[in-house]
Amino acid sequence: MLSEITIPFAIEQLFGIKVSKESPFLKDKVNSFVRNGLIKTRKEGFKEEGDGRRQKVYLASPEQLVVVYNALILNAFYHDPNQVKNNFNNADCRKIAANEIEAAIGLVSNAAIQLSQSAKLTELVSALKTDIDLYSTRLPNPFKQLPQLSLGKNSGLLQALMVQASTLSTLDSAIGALMRKDWLQAKQLTEGISDEVPGILEMKELIENEIKSAKDLDDTLDFFKTI
Repeated sequence: MLSEITIPFAIEQLFGIKVSKESPFLKDKVNSFVRNGLIKTRKEGFKEEGDGRRQKVYLASPEQLVVVYNALILNAFYHDPNQVKNNFNNADCRKIAANEIEAAIGLVSNAAIQLSQSAKLTELVSALKTDIDLYSTRLPNPFKQLPQLSLGKNSGLLQALMVQASTLSTLDSAIGALMRKDWLQAKQLTEGISDEVPGILEMKELIENEIKSAKDLDDTLDFFKTI
């Protein structure tokens, strides 16, 4: 008898996430892997013009649960479905991914990543460096909660980490400029930092006030020079 595992049911069983309530786009993520051929499905029922009925879509077999699981773990790091598929089929791609993940995680510490244990992350990186069969063997899961829930559907964890690392580097430079009272450089550096970064709005206001004060002082000195 064929299994009747739907994609929403698979996600709930694997990660405890009800896609209809918590993250509808996770189903879209899995469907992107169906479209590129990574995840195999079967359809039942018939579409008939105008009757409003839709075909039911099930995983082709229970073994596809492993594929769904590994695909979403890798998708947490890589947004592109084809890049995820390449990691399934190419050991060299997996080793590159392992090195990229290892390097990116080392850049910053981000509570939003919600890594459960550093040991699990080490296990994940180590597994990707082997000839593991991702179609039959589950990867270690280093997440308390899939990052896709907080990152959204158009961003991967590696991209988010790189952006954060860049922001932190720019912020450090801006703080250095503030300490030197180089207000113009501080203004230039902070212009590219998102207002959502804690404390950045106050920093920008301080810089603007200092620049205005310096300009007012220059105007006053220029006035006295004309007397």
